[in-house]
Amino acid sequence: MASGELVWTSKIGYRTVDHREIEAGGNAGVRFWHLGQKLSFNPSRLGLNFTGSQTWADIVLGGRVQLPMGDKAAFELLGDVGGWNAPAKQDYRFAAVLGYKIRGRCGRAIATYLLTTVQVLSRRSIWLRPVLC
Repeated sequence: MASGELVWTSKIGYRTVDHREIEAGGNAGVRFWHLGQKLSFNPSRLGLNFTGSQTWADIVLGGRVQLPMGDKAAFELLGDVGGWNAPAKQDYRFAAVLGYKIRGRCGRAIATYLLTTVQVLSRRSIWLRPVLC
């Protein structure tokens, strides 16, 4: 038995507050979900193998607040909400990010990521996010 999940979120945003001490803005977009399952019997004398998948998309609304901590570091809080019981149940995504500029526009970020869907809480581990130069 095998299963897989793909979650892809694309958003556009608008910065509403742009000060030296704080940057904040809102965003909107689409979150695409794909869940796939495969069940196969080995050996299968009757050729019984089952596959299935589900795919849907949700509209998401979110926001982002960035607090600079000097010239090279920044703390960022971001999140969004989607679903609204349309194609899927309501889901939330929140993250806290600590970023550090290495040089110019290049940098690294350490984040803890929290995704809540259908009253199931899943906490992802700490990950590194490269910033494009």
